[in-house]
Amino acid sequence: MLTITVLLENNTRSEALACEHGLSLLLTCEGKTLLFDTGASDAFLRNAHAMSVDLDAVSSIVLSHGHYDHAGGLGHALQYFAREKREKNLPEVIAHPDALLPRRRMTTEKEPGKYTGIPEEALTLLQSWPLRLLKEPLQLTESLLYLGEIPRKYPETQALVGEMARGGVYQPDLMLDDTALVYVNGEEKNRALTVIAGCAHSGIVNVVEHAKAVTGVNRVHAVIGGLHLRVESKAVKERTEWAQRYFTEQGVEILRGCHCTENSLDGDPRQKPLHTGDYLEIA
Repeated sequence: MLTITVLLENNTRSEALACEHGLSLLLTCEGKTLLFDTGASDAFLRNAHAMSVDLDAVSSIVLSHGHYDHAGGLGHALQYFAREKREKNLPEVIAHPDALLPRRRMTTEKEPGKYTGIPEEALTLLQSWPLRLLKEPLQLTESLLYLGEIPRKYPETQALVGEMARGGVYQPDLMLDDTALVYVNGEEKNRALTVIAGCAHSGIVNVVEHAKAVTGVNRVHAVIGGLHLRVESKAVKERTEWAQRYFTEQGVEILRGCHCTENSLDGDPRQKPLHTGDYLEIA
């Protein structure tokens, strides 16, 4: 059983819960609790308190990538766990190596690009924190996996999201750190995948295809999280329709696109957007 609690998303149905442009999910699977992304601020912590969600059991913090709206709250998370756990049994941070590199919006002639990476405070804390940086898939529990770097099998059109400094030199950001999680559920002869994406900058079809390759399971039951289908343009409309056809071919039954998906999947009977405070169970 996998349970997903939405600690933070762009929208909320409750005035008692904060929302912001960001994403943070709490996952519990086979006795382990993981924090997947931390939003842009401490809002996910405030929401957890308001929802009476106990974070003490969190054993890992997994970052989908290094953008501020997914890792901007990381410093607040580390400070919280350092205080609550009294520096003992601190949750390991798991991410792609590129997630920690400096990022900014595209620089123009008029002004330098705004910083969009992990805040400096969090990077400082990470220097003395349990940290695992890897490009390869990682088994988090018996049924839940970190996918690592996503191969770009299909040339899914992606908006230019900014620049990254590698070796101190800024260059176009290819978002190689974009990753996701996959949950394998069902009996041996009837296994199916639930893919949980943070922002799917590498393309949601590429993410799902990699999840299939890593697990050896071809049936896809659900796709959840940020699908990066939010820009209203002809190119994105065509990509969204192509992705929907792919989901149909794969037999996807549940679509819970949120955060950077906006209204792109409106009209798809499978789509039910996630909101801050939602709770899901995947058997």
